[in-house]
Amino acid sequence: MSIDLVFIGSLASLFSMQNLIKSYDLSPRCSKFTGRYLIETIKKTRREDKVWNSSVVIYDAKSVYVDDGNWMAYVFKNVMVQNEFMTTCVDYQRRLMKNNDNDMVAKYLRNGRFQKECPKSCSQKTLIIVDTVDFWNWWWVLVTVSSHYTLLLSILEDINAENIEILHLAEDSREKKGIKMPLRDIYHVLFSTKGNKRLDKTTKFANVCYSNVVLLPTRENPSILKNIHHKYDNCVSSVMISFHIFFRRQMNLQSVKSNKICWVYRKHKIAITSWQKLRHIPQQDILISEVGMKTLNFGKHNSLRDQLDSVNECKLLVGAHGAGLNLAIGMEKPALLELTPGVISNRNAQNLMTALNGCVNVVPIKFSKINTALIRNYIKDTKDKCF
Repeated sequence: MSIDLVFIGSLASLFSMQNLIKSYDLSPRCSKFTGRYLIETIKKTRREDKVWNSSVVIYDAKSVYVDDGNWMAYVFKNVMVQNEFMTTCVDYQRRLMKNNDNDMVAKYLRNGRFQKECPKSCSQKTLIIVDTVDFWNWWWVLVTVSSHYTLLLSILEDINAENIEILHLAEDSREKKGIKMPLRDIYHVLFSTKGNKRLDKTTKFANVCYSNVVLLPTRENPSILKNIHHKYDNCVSSVMISFHIFFRRQMNLQSVKSNKICWVYRKHKIAITSWQKLRHIPQQDILISEVGMKTLNFGKHNSLRDQLDSVNECKLLVGAHGAGLNLAIGMEKPALLELTPGVISNRNAQNLMTALNGCVNVVPIKFSKINTALIRNYIKDTKDKCF
């Protein structure tokens, strides 16, 4: 099992985000999907089962989105972590939480059979265990992190928010090929005030006693962000608005007065699949030069900080449909002109902008017909709509 340990400073600022969410007056329909009612619903499902000095708190809330699973989180109290396993005396819970081959609990949980294996009490610190995350592109990172953010907002009362560590159970398969994954730092920067430490496969935990161990599944949990048309895609999300504020605060993104129009560059050499080739605009260098746009050309060598500092200077993002457009999460007032190769079903950027109460102008067009005059007109139309 590959382990990535991130030392966390504090989640205390999340309490203020709870209050922000409560201040938004959404319709009951939208609030159940992505607002105060969602957080309250998750909280209300809390149940605790105790065995000797150990216990497990289970959150298991049904999502109003019919194709989703339940919102799930597990908080184990007084847990001993040794090597690559955690020992708890709450034996029967393992069977209740199994999820076939993807069961993160079965991978990590070892059950103590005797009372002497259960510590009487542990120091006040929390270990949050995160299942597999795709750190390859901005869309899937935001989907997962915002889902875990929603759960952490809901379970704050059960964890020590001042002394937290995070453990990633798995590495991305592409990391094994030596590919840098700058977005991996996102959990560290969002929730940490200390350094990001990677542990290799040979490293073992000494006996560490945690007052709380939180398990946050990835595959099983719902997400507020979806890349398709759905019945709630017109809902402004108070959860996502609070996440946007929290994100910019933790990333230390300051307010910047700028009128820069920024083009999100797509490299031709990464256009491997037919879908990637379809979204490549061959004349983009000419468009950037003649319109006078700032180029956002990021790759594996650009750190999370590089990317966010650059997008923070943009008043409007422009580019072909792709994960890079979701960098709008770093803008103070997200505004986006998205060019799509004709009419497509993917609604990543549209749904993100709606959730954030941002602004987006989607233009379906055959990319070979794009020229400077058209881009200037699309930018003007987007400015008229958004500013």
